[in-house]
Amino acid sequence: SREVHPEAPLSIFKAVLEPVLELGSKGIEFDIISVRSCARGVVANNSFNLALPLSNTAMVYGIGGIGMTTMVSNALLMKAAMEQRRQLSHGTISHRAFREKMRESRFGDREIPHWRHGN
Repeated sequence: SREVHPEAPLSIFKAVLEPVLELGSKGIEFDIISVRSCARGVVANNSFNLALPLSNTAMVYGIGGIGMTTMVSNALLMKAAMEQRRQLSHGTISHRAFREKMRESRFGDREIPHWRHGN
């Protein structure tokens, strides 16, 4: 929603879920969190939105009624986007290269972490 700041889910996670699930306990590590909205939570343009607020965080929101068949592809997109965002934050790629890769979904074979197949 346009009225909800993209950091709101992160704040809720840090303030509520992390303490309740004791995710800060010794030996517990987590990387990607997937939160699925209700199928009724579709944005007006009927497509998802991708936000990369931090170099190690990706959020996809506005998904509605797409089912389980796209969860893997959405996760791969988030991993690819996070890798590009990481490269941008480390100065490995320029802002222009980042925008072009994201606009064209042009990720190299080795630019999606933990994915050994072609893009």
